[in-house]
Amino acid sequence: MQRGRRHLLLGFILGVGLTAVASVMLAISIPLVPIERHTKETSQAEEIASIGNEPDSRRLSSDVDFETTQHPLSNNESSATRNPGQFWKRLTTDDVSDAAQAVQLIETAVAWADQKGVEILEEMHSTQMDPALRETVMRAVLARTSELGWEKGFEQIAGLAGQSREWVMEESALNWAKKEPRAALRTVSSLPDAESNRRVLQRIVALAWAEAEPQVVLDDLQAIPENLRLLIEETAILAIAEETPELAVQYMPKFSGFPQEPVLAAAIAANWAEFDPTAALAWVRSQNFSSELVRNDVTKVLLRTYAKSEPEVALQVALETPLESTNWDAVGLEADVVEVVASRDIDAAIDMLARVRPGRTTQSAYDAVGSTLVVELQDFDRAIELGEKIVQNHRSRYYNVIAVRGASRRPLSLLEHLEKFPVSSRSSAAKQLLMHNRATMALTTKQIEQAKTYLNPTDRKAIESLPQRHTFVVRSRITRDDEH
Repeated sequence: MQRGRRHLLLGFILGVGLTAVASVMLAISIPLVPIERHTKETSQAEEIASIGNEPDSRRLSSDVDFETTQHPLSNNESSATRNPGQFWKRLTTDDVSDAAQAVQLIETAVAWADQKGVEILEEMHSTQMDPALRETVMRAVLARTSELGWEKGFEQIAGLAGQSREWVMEESALNWAKKEPRAALRTVSSLPDAESNRRVLQRIVALAWAEAEPQVVLDDLQAIPENLRLLIEETAILAIAEETPELAVQYMPKFSGFPQEPVLAAAIAANWAEFDPTAALAWVRSQNFSSELVRNDVTKVLLRTYAKSEPEVALQVALETPLESTNWDAVGLEADVVEVVASRDIDAAIDMLARVRPGRTTQSAYDAVGSTLVVELQDFDRAIELGEKIVQNHRSRYYNVIAVRGASRRPLSLLEHLEKFPVSSRSSAAKQLLMHNRATMALTTKQIEQAKTYLNPTDRKAIESLPQRHTFVVRSRITRDDEH
């Protein structure tokens, strides 16, 4: 697995012409520079690309297609180079979408920084434009400062004043941490006590270091500020668990009984199961966890991964795992296995239903299969038919579950199939559809009246007692796309 952050195209984020922007971004090799990563997968909005720091990064490839842009750089290159400040103002105040001329903005900003230095960042920060694009442009300038040397570049940025200062310092510190983490941490830790964001900078740099060089950090935790050591140690172990989970197990005893224990154990189990589920299972069974509850939670995570490659083995392991408690609402792990299998092989999942333990486990397993039939496969007929196999006292709950799933994700299909629900569940399904329609607005006035014909007097009264709201005959875009 590669733990490095992905390189994303600016055009993909901002919705501009892909041909032009993608070609340019690839030509100038733009790396990703997010502020801080808290999870393995960050959102696209946070992963906007920034410019590279190659000496020739302002040169464009000769075969770029500018059909979708309004200001071809070839016509304005001299203006951007001679008077970048004026050209910046022209670009940001004209009638052309900033996103459509993103490349020119980046090029102009870098040329401007070459002439005036990092002081221009504050003016850029105050420019009225899309925030995501503005940050992308400012990252281009920050990348240029690295050519001064990381420490000198950071010193210049630390000398700035204005509203952009804290954000710019955080970006610069993170960039530095990816290249020279120890030096970056030493510098930000030496900032005066009066520096309001010193602790934030320490955290950003230390986290980046722990993700990039986890073993180095674990071997030298004394280099980490004391107030951050536990967090950084956990982050480093998680990073090792992602790459080589079998090596991360050595750190588990230290966290026994602490909140970090189930988090670290689950990460080890899930990543290990991706390539060696048998070894991962053996570890979970033999590990001296602080409680059986932790073991059960980790086994659950493991089995959800295991079920993707070895569903039958995963089901057997689940059936052999005792319930968490003897309470009536305890659910066996086989329900999780069935849920995972259902999204990959619905027939195999249905065959497994007869083997799950009775009670709430059976309920949960049927709910999972029915939900998959309704939402993913759009097969209401089969989902309704499946309910006939459930014991009578669990049946109404099952039909209510698939009605809720259908009302939120497949409202039009649910409306078409209300007639096929058992009479005892038909009104409840219609009620769910009408209640969810207040949020989805997927039904027309005529369709709303059609759904109301299935309501019994009690449910009709409940629907009519809901606060009135203004409704427009506007379909939810998401719902409409889902339906088709």
